[in-house]
Amino acid sequence: MKSHQEYKKLVFGTIDIAVFDNGILTITTVGDSPVFYFDGIQVKRVAKSKKKYEWMIDEGYITSEQYEGYIKNMHYMMWSCFDCFIPDVVPNYIIEQYEVKPNNALVMCSDGMSDWISKDKIFDTLNKYGLKDGIDILVSESRKLAINAHNYFDDITVIAMKWIE
Repeated sequence: MKSHQEYKKLVFGTIDIAVFDNGILTITTVGDSPVFYFDGIQVKRVAKSKKKYEWMIDEGYITSEQYEGYIKNMHYMMWSCFDCFIPDVVPNYIIEQYEVKPNNALVMCSDGMSDWISKDKIFDTLNKYGLKDGIDILVSESRKLAINAHNYFDDITVIAMKWIE
């Protein structure tokens, strides 16, 4: 368990940035960790950049399942090789803006959570238990699911915000 964390934690990263100014929320991301936005009606993933390899999936050369399989079957020490071609894999960032209204919400979380818990369940839990207790519950559940499936868990980082009247 510990060796996976030690080798992987220094190799990849994600940058999620959210700026709230004068009623406008500006969001950008680079990497795989998602940002979810609740606009009062639905939860959606926002500012998701499209990776350069995705054209192979779009054109039918490989399926997304095949790609994920290639990545999952790679020896964990090979991840350091990604540093050489990260600029070719990670595209230019995307910037999105939203006019924020009362009861809108934002969740930025690492894939240590989003790999295990759906965006709808994240927001349902936060609505039911509040931000602080909801995050504690989601982190605990993410760890349990990952440990049961893989005998280790990835880093889990969560930031949640809700706008009130």
